Amino acid sequence: MKTKNILFKILILFFGFLQNVKAQDAKDDTPEWIKMMNDPNVNYFEAVSTFNEYWKNKEKPVGEGEIFAAKNSKIRENKEKEAILYSFEYKKFLLWQKKNLAYVKSDGTLLTQDEKLEIWEKEKKARN
Repeated sequence: MKTKNILFKILILFFGFLQNVKAQDAKDDTPEWIKMMNDPNVNYFEAVSTFNEYWKNKEKPVGEGEIFAAKNSKIRENKEKEAILYSFEYKKFLLWQKKNLAYVKSDGTLLTQDEKLEIWEKEKKARN
């Protein structure tokens, strides 16, 4: 009985290990623009270009205003898979783009947190 129990536990661990290895080997299908948005060392202009290129010939996610404006329509049924799958990241990227526009250097890199803090401190001193 103990042998069966131990064997069963070993099999469970083995299959769990196989699932973990399989998950790590799975191809990462995350679009490049999402990875770029989450990279603090990204070139802003390249990220925006990659985002625009990705969505160039695709239907973009609808906003909440569009959904509420078309109360009785079947607006969500006609959406492409990617428009639904990446709708959160799409909106997040647009916010990221708008938020970081003021912090883009001429070469496309973004200011670091230290550089932003330095600017803020200079402006604070200038106001006082």
